Amino acid sequence: SLMKQAKYKKQLKFTVLERTPNYRSRVQECEDMNKIAIDLRNERMRAEEEGIINPVQDAAEAERIRKEKEEKATEDERLKQKEEREAARKAEKKKEKEEEKNAKKAEKKEEKREKKKLE
Repeated sequence: SLMKQAKYKKQLKFTVLERTPNYRSRVQECEDMNKIAIDLRNERMRAEEEGIINPVQDAAEAERIRKEKEEKATEDERLKQKEEREAARKAEKKKEKEEEKNAKKAEKKEEKREKKKLE
């Protein structure tokens, strides 16, 4: 009786699903994904058995790679900030030189005016 009930429910479920749009393509997609997942798992297990991949070592390697990437990113950020500071300092120096130049020009003009007044 229970088997008949389960069979009936299963049949009912499939008839309902079959009426939904894209049922077959979705089922095919799920089957494909399952096949891919099973293949990957089998390949990994085979590799572990052969000693190609050590799961603990693999995790440590992944952690090391992640740390290296982080360090590189922080180093890049530091270099970028250093370059920005350098550029700001150069701009400041250029500005100061320009101001000095303008001050000297104004001074010379003032001297010329004074000379003309004296004459």
